[in-house]
Amino acid sequence: MSLLQLPPITDASATPGSSTTITPGSLSTNSRSSLATNSRGSSTTNSRTRPAKTPAEEVAFEIAEQRQDLYDAFKLVGDAYHASGLMPNRKFPIRVTPYHLLPTTEVFVTRMAGEIVSTVSLIGDGFLGLPISSMYPDETSVLRESGLRFAEIGALADRRESPSRFLKTFLPMMRLLTQVARIRGYDGLVAACHPKHARLYQRMLPFERIGGETGCEYANGNPAVMLAVHFEWHHGSDHYQRFFGDMPSVETLCPRPWSRETREYFRKFLQSDDQRADQIVDGCLSFAALTGRYHAG
Repeated sequence: MSLLQLPPITDASATPGSSTTITPGSLSTNSRSSLATNSRGSSTTNSRTRPAKTPAEEVAFEIAEQRQDLYDAFKLVGDAYHASGLMPNRKFPIRVTPYHLLPTTEVFVTRMAGEIVSTVSLIGDGFLGLPISSMYPDETSVLRESGLRFAEIGALADRRESPSRFLKTFLPMMRLLTQVARIRGYDGLVAACHPKHARLYQRMLPFERIGGETGCEYANGNPAVMLAVHFEWHHGSDHYQRFFGDMPSVETLCPRPWSRETREYFRKFLQSDDQRADQIVDGCLSFAALTGRYHAG
């Protein structure tokens, strides 16, 4: 499970999020709106000339595919999980999950002055399903039975140097992720996050809370709540316009598949050296990612 973990942020203006019970009829299967893919959208500027950004201020939001970029992203996740107590027994310097080895998962990064400072993953409902299904099987089944396709957000981490910088870069990174999810044919997103962070997601994206609080077995038993957003719930709203009003270029949104060598490199982080020597695979999900076969035993 990838429990979304945010840096400490004071959010006094947020209002408590509402809890929503879902039923098959409550999630409309409206036909997808036609979203024209045009050139990179331009932002509104005033008449005065803005000073050029220095190299230290340059920010880019990308889908990662190079091994070093992916390693740096997974290192951020490992550091964040270890520091927050979500991963006390740290076998490797990075945190990579079986889902990351599947072609239905994409890793997004924020690059500042050439270095990766934030990351988040989009996990498609593929060979292993969704991580959140292990905690919320009934709620996930309702979404699927409604004929909707959802992807999951997970493995969110930030360098935690500045909460204000994080807030400035978090929304554009999530905007790119949301646009990619829409282009890939997903109707919405789900996420498991710590209850104290749920209000921020509900206010910024906006998610709705589904289901009660439970313990996350993949985050050292820490509490988690399930959030979901169906894009058509907000069609025509300011939120919808913010995320889909100006779509970037096709090149920006196109898939960035990992090379076979990169995938093989990260496979080793699903097993310790002793496990690899003894041909032991820890967990059915790791077994499936390593072998391509699902074994529930």
